[in-house]
Amino acid sequence: MKIEELYEHLNENTSVNIYIDESSDYPILDQLIKNGDIIETKIRRKDKSLKNPVFYAIVELLVEETEYTKDPSDTIHIVGKVTNSDHENIKEGSKQSFWITDGCHFRLMKEKWDEKEKDIIEEVLHPE
Repeated sequence: MKIEELYEHLNENTSVNIYIDESSDYPILDQLIKNGDIIETKIRRKDKSLKNPVFYAIVELLVEETEYTKDPSDTIHIVGKVTNSDHENIKEGSKQSFWITDGCHFRLMKEKWDEKEKDIIEEVLHPE
């Protein structure tokens, strides 16, 4: 896992960019992402009424549910409510979900980071 853009030593209203690159990242991520956090990421959607039925949108989701799955491969399923979207077909307030998989990158925003979360981030940034 790669983490970038650590703001103000994880004080309030701060965010980190996270890049997932191996299966050992998922258990760590499962400890970091909590209900009430905001994730900004690009999602892929289909809408058959559009000329090009597959489109991508950058959304901010208020996390409502997380599910860490190990079988058949490590992944985390996130369900949340859209708080911001750059695409007219994804409305604010709508429920959306996406899967965090290898190669995924996103921004994780928290109102306040607890000490355990700060320690996890520090460990990823500065492994022994």
